[in-house]
Amino acid sequence: KKQIMEKRALIDEEDQNSEETFIPSIAPSMVSSIDKSHSMCITDLVWLPAGVEVSKEGKVSIGKDESNFFTTTSVDGRVLFWDMRLAQQKKPGPKEGAEGGSGENANGKSSSSGGAESGRRRGKETEKAPEWKATWGVGLVREQGGDLAATKLSFNLKDALETAFFAGSMDGEIAYAEYHKPDDVQHPEYTKTTIDAHFGAISSLQRSPFFEDIVLSVGEWSFKIWKEGLSSPIFASASATTYLTMGCWSPTRPGVIITAREDGMIEVWDLLDRSHEASMVSTVSSSSITSLKFYESSSSSYQLLAAGDRMGKLHILELPRNLRRPIVNEKEIMQAFCERELDRVQYVGSTLNTFKKSADEHGGGLGAVDLADGQDPQDSQQQTMLELIEKSEQEYLKLEKEYREKFNLDAPANGEVAPVQ
Repeated sequence: KKQIMEKRALIDEEDQNSEETFIPSIAPSMVSSIDKSHSMCITDLVWLPAGVEVSKEGKVSIGKDESNFFTTTSVDGRVLFWDMRLAQQKKPGPKEGAEGGSGENANGKSSSSGGAESGRRRGKETEKAPEWKATWGVGLVREQGGDLAATKLSFNLKDALETAFFAGSMDGEIAYAEYHKPDDVQHPEYTKTTIDAHFGAISSLQRSPFFEDIVLSVGEWSFKIWKEGLSSPIFASASATTYLTMGCWSPTRPGVIITAREDGMIEVWDLLDRSHEASMVSTVSSSSITSLKFYESSSSSYQLLAAGDRMGKLHILELPRNLRRPIVNEKEIMQAFCERELDRVQYVGSTLNTFKKSADEHGGGLGAVDLADGQDPQDSQQQTMLELIEKSEQEYLKLEKEYREKFNLDAPANGEVAPVQ
């Protein structure tokens, strides 16, 4: 024990006297084949749920309860699926004859240590690095044609057999695709639909940990919340004063979103408190924040958030109690918030369709009627628009009345009853 303590003291003294700190280099244990990998830089890597297996034919099955598959994407428009077991099976092992010490030669005599060393050298010289390639891959295409320059992936990690996923692009598009190959289609279209979501590259794309069909996207100066199956966002934040670089959901509060900005600040959005602005803004770094990650812990006494900046510094933040502990029935309240925003989107969409339909109907025979009556066509169109606006106003008042009655907003406060139109 005394010798160990003296050795540690000697090492500490050498470290203090050394001008530069030695950083060990770690060699990779497995490397994919360049010819069988992406042709451009990899932009995202996601582990698939435990037990999910993807065959060479594109079939998805459930195996042992362990994570063996992960997927990568790149701006080359491909999504590749990798099997760790294949890489481990192809790792080079010791060659026969390269083992030294206890082997025997052709004459039955024990080989010398020098022969073992030479055998090892020959084995290292002759052995070839194994080729590790992806088990399965799908291509993503844009609606206008061409490859989708993918930047982020988002899978349903709770349902192991769910093969649909989202992909964000450099051009601000969100693609909805599948990686399972159907049995009756020889060359299927894996990209089902694409949406113009943001004006710039999508930097974050994440499903809600509480709602499987709710997705968060971050791009340029805003973040948006999407519901699976809709082509319009159910919520869009106000534009920030600077570029947003990252974003993520809170793992413990369904209504909290964390976003990072290019000026080194983070914003905390509590949608149940206010949705028009961030609830809290805090300075983390003097340079742009490039990554955010929550520390996964079962403890409710603290919550840590790691933030990395462009200068290579790591910042560990501890969130206050009100941002880590959910309020009573927060999941149900957030679900009601999403449903209310969904109703708003559908109402706006139906109103716009009504306007377009009415404009098309009146535009076809409007000229002949106006010429016969001697009325200005522009005045007639304005009259039609006024009628549609009045109709929409009546529908809004009716909806407001139902909302007040539902939430009992017309209850007497000071002995007076609030007027309802």
